Amino acid sequence: MLVLARRPYKTMKKKLSDFARSLNKKIEQTAGSEQTTCQQLTPRRRNSLEWQLVEALQKADPNVDALLNEAPTVTKRLLLEGIRDLWKGDWQAAEKKLTQVSTQADGIGRCWAHIHLGLLGLEEGRYDFTDAHICRARRYAYEDRYEEHFLPTYVDLIEVQADLDRGVTERLRYRLESILETCPDTYLQAMASYLVGTLFRYGVPNDYCRQVTSQALVAFEQMQNRYFVALCQLNLSYLLKEVEEASSLAGISAVAFETLGRTREAALARNRLSELKYAQTSFERVGDCLFISPLMKAIRIRLNAIACNSSDPILILGPRGSGKEALAQAIHLLSPRAKGPFLAVNCGALPDTLVESELFGYEKGAFTGATTQKKGLFEMANGGTIFLDEIGELPLQSQAKLLRVLQSGLFRRLGGTAELAYDARIIAATNKDLDEMVIKGDFRADLLDRICVWRLRLPPLSKRKEDIIPLAEEFLRRQGQWHLDSSAKRFLYEKEYPGNVRSLENDVRRAVAKARALGSTVITASLLADEPEDIPHYQTTERLPMHAVPNYEQAMLAFERNLLLQALAACSWNKKLASVALGLPERTFWRAIQRHGLYGKPEMK
Repeated sequence: MLVLARRPYKTMKKKLSDFARSLNKKIEQTAGSEQTTCQQLTPRRRNSLEWQLVEALQKADPNVDALLNEAPTVTKRLLLEGIRDLWKGDWQAAEKKLTQVSTQADGIGRCWAHIHLGLLGLEEGRYDFTDAHICRARRYAYEDRYEEHFLPTYVDLIEVQADLDRGVTERLRYRLESILETCPDTYLQAMASYLVGTLFRYGVPNDYCRQVTSQALVAFEQMQNRYFVALCQLNLSYLLKEVEEASSLAGISAVAFETLGRTREAALARNRLSELKYAQTSFERVGDCLFISPLMKAIRIRLNAIACNSSDPILILGPRGSGKEALAQAIHLLSPRAKGPFLAVNCGALPDTLVESELFGYEKGAFTGATTQKKGLFEMANGGTIFLDEIGELPLQSQAKLLRVLQSGLFRRLGGTAELAYDARIIAATNKDLDEMVIKGDFRADLLDRICVWRLRLPPLSKRKEDIIPLAEEFLRRQGQWHLDSSAKRFLYEKEYPGNVRSLENDVRRAVAKARALGSTVITASLLADEPEDIPHYQTTERLPMHAVPNYEQAMLAFERNLLLQALAACSWNKKLASVALGLPERTFWRAIQRHGLYGKPEMK
């Protein structure tokens, strides 16, 4: 029995071993054939009519109609016509054709139809529509990935573009860099690099974005892809620090988009060019100081004479937060001492016992704890500028010592005997009325005469309202790529700023933090307000009889509909731009559009 039991076991073991060897051979053959298939299919991306048409449209190739005539079937031609109509901006015709193809074509054809229906949703700001079609395109792309090897990656990039358009930025950089590492195709790599470059709007460092955008630009120029070359140039116009170079790129991209018939991108490029020209011609920047309003431009004219006299002391007067230190830095940069140091000290923050040691330094052993020699500001600022902020807070005893140094040009370190000469310009600033302090005996008249060879008075922000919006946009630029909508600009213009420019900067920083938490790049009035009730509202004083009071729900719906119509008309019925103008999230805006049935431009009666 034992022998009879072992024979079938040995036979079965041999059969299993043979089966395992044959299975391994099949796996190796399948893997080799798949690798061969992939290698053979890699160039097929260049040969498929869909890819050729997409690249021909982006290159402005005149042989587009010839590609349409090469379609082997009616459904394939309908798909190619839908792609062409979408590119030319005939969205209604494109949607009709692509929807028909999505129900009639095979897997690959349906995938291409859903991809471009998703792109159509992006153009119109219909993100739910886009999500649905991109999801279907992904399914068909992965089902037929051996037939169209690079199509899944292309769907991934379209999905990333959709997320970027609506501000959903979670893990986008990781997803794009994964594509850069794994995808061997030059076109898709360059497209991923361009999308990485647009992440500067969401906190990715500008230098990194500029580097990858430049790489994408070089790759697309080699491919002669005019559309993506123009997109990279427009992107670089935001990333370059030189205004003239950025303006040149924005202008070139605007012309390229107009040649390609891309009106939406051309409008964006023209808007960017207008912003750069405004920044270049409407005001002058010296350091961090902007000269925008007539009052500030008048001060700028005086600086030409003040800066030339590099040794004369200057007194800057102005309310708190008005930009006195920024103006002092501008004077320093315009003077022959620009290559020297600019050292600032807040006299009001120094205790009486430390004023002398901070300004003039001290010798080793001058007091308990003075274990080494220390240079003061007057010694360290040799060849540069000393900015004495809040000089009105300086004690009278220290005022006398400062006066002696200014008169003689010599000073002594605390605890020292040697007299040292200094070579620095003195710029003092205060928000107090020094003339009134002299009358009261709180400030020395001879010191005021000594520091007031030149006197500049900075006006409060309430008297130079022209500065508010450009200053706010400058603060936004330092934070990243954020934009003010019309409600935010009106709110900022009408708001009062007790702390002047400093209050404005604080408001902008808070709004950016709120917008970043919401995943938005648009600053609205609600984000700028400290509390909801701070948002300005307008109410009528007219008293209505009870029967004339409108129904609340009907009145709100009518108001919402009129507001939507005004925004859509102002934005040429571009729903994405209209949502940005209103400061609404895209999904909220699209729900409102659906609620009122405003899918298309109403016919004129």
